[in-house]
Amino acid sequence: MARKSARGKVTLKMISERLGVSPATVSKALRDSTDISDEMKAKVRALTEAMGYHPNWMARSLARRRSNLLGVIVPDLNISYYADLAQGIYECAHERGYEPIIMFHHESPEKERKNLQFLYSLQVDGILINGTNGHLNSDFLWRIRSEGTPVVCYDRKIPKYGFSCVAIDEEKTMDSVLGFLKRCKRRRIAYIGPTEGTDVTVERFQTFFDLLGRHGLAEQSCSISCEPNAPAAENQLKRALAEGITFDAIVCSGGLVAYGAGRAIQEAGLRMPEDVLLVEYGDNSIVQRLGVSYITVNQSPFEMSQTAVELMETCLKLPPEEWRPQQISVPAKLIFYDHNRHTEEVIETIG
Repeated sequence: MARKSARGKVTLKMISERLGVSPATVSKALRDSTDISDEMKAKVRALTEAMGYHPNWMARSLARRRSNLLGVIVPDLNISYYADLAQGIYECAHERGYEPIIMFHHESPEKERKNLQFLYSLQVDGILINGTNGHLNSDFLWRIRSEGTPVVCYDRKIPKYGFSCVAIDEEKTMDSVLGFLKRCKRRRIAYIGPTEGTDVTVERFQTFFDLLGRHGLAEQSCSISCEPNAPAAENQLKRALAEGITFDAIVCSGGLVAYGAGRAIQEAGLRMPEDVLLVEYGDNSIVQRLGVSYITVNQSPFEMSQTAVELMETCLKLPPEEWRPQQISVPAKLIFYDHNRHTEEVIETIG
């Protein structure tokens, strides 16, 4: 049996000594190099299997100046939309020979910065990020990019330095949402979610507010401001309903807000969609727990993931001086979820 090194690992040198060839020959055989015969490749693979050899990923990365690692930062896998995004990035990256390292910030800038510091220390080839509210780490991200590591945003933009981003077109999507509600004879539209501050969905509210006039819906519409979570949405909407605010449709900034708003609507004795048509962004499974029919904006997480990975791969093939910020929009779908039939109907593809 082969004698292992002091740390218990089988090395290339040990394998080369057994075969009577150089370590370089063994390395080339393992990389399937064309200047090594098939016979030698077979011998090397058989012996490495028998001896239990495992390649040193970090050493190989240093030698090639490329790690084939991609850092991926996700808000939270408990939300199905983000889980779909992470799954899509993982699959697309693997297809292209990259190993994704997936980390979570749970909307904490402090956790996000620790994630970035860890990925930076690993010398990952690139970073794909769905950033936290306020973009407090944009300076650090710019430093990483300036030192030759590409950064691609997905789902959420980081506007300060013009990082490349893949997301839906918020204006076109909201325009389609309001147009559909108008066709459904819904005239009193409410919006619920963050309406000011640094939350990433504030842009969604501003787009809603700006487009109401275009659709002739401004006079009877309203907004209810709340934190982007279910309890806050439920409490704020209960208060608004108790104060006499009425509406026949409600646009929710995201899935958790939609779930909380839906609970408040049900407690008030209103039916969905007959009395109130609920619209949520993200196609989140949590909203189905309400047991009602509603409208969802599917933000094409798998297409967004694939496009983000492809954009990253394009950057990695170019020298840093040739990187150009790109803002890429992926199509969104307006979908009616019928709870009684458990079916989905695509109303419109946007973009």
